[in-house]
Amino acid sequence: MQAWHPITKLVAVLGVLALAWLWWTNDEFQTGMASADPAGTVPVVQPETVAVPDTRPAADRALFARALPSIEAFSGMLERPLFSSSRRPALVEPELALTDSPSAPIEPAAGPRQPSIRFIGSVEEAGTVRAFVGNGLEVRSVATGDEIEGWQVLTIEPRRLVLGLDDERYELKILE
Repeated sequence: MQAWHPITKLVAVLGVLALAWLWWTNDEFQTGMASADPAGTVPVVQPETVAVPDTRPAADRALFARALPSIEAFSGMLERPLFSSSRRPALVEPELALTDSPSAPIEPAAGPRQPSIRFIGSVEEAGTVRAFVGNGLEVRSVATGDEIEGWQVLTIEPRRLVLGLDDERYELKILE
C-alpha cells in the first residue's frame, strides 16, 4: 500500500466510508420509511399500469413500425438537397450561343426529343415504387405509367429509370 498514489489511497478510504454509510442507513432507503412499521402491517400498494396514447407524429410511428414513411415525409430532402453545399436546388441557366454571323436554321433531329430531366432516386412505399426526377428547379415523384414530357415511365429500379415513347426507349441512371 506504500506504492499507491495518494489519490488512490483517498479514493479507497472514501469508498470504504461510503459502503459503511450505505450499510448503516440501508433500512431507511430500502423500505422508504424509517422502521415505523417493523412488523410490516402497512399494506403496500402496487402501481397500476396505465395505457398511454401514442402521441408521436405519423412519420415517427411509421419509423418505429419498421415501415417507410409516406412520400410527403421526404419533401424536406427534395427542397434542400443533401449533396449540395448551399442545401438549395441547383439553378439551371440556359446557355446562349453567341455567333458572329447568322447561320442556316437548324433542323430538329429525327425521332422524339429526349426528356430534359435527371433521375435523382427511388423509394418503395407499400409495394409501390416511386422515382424522384427533376430538371434543376423542381423535383417531382413519378410511378410506373406516369408521363414525363410525353414519355411514359416503363420501369423503375433502384439505380435505373426506363422511359418509353412509341418504340423508343430512354434510360436514365441515378445522378447522371
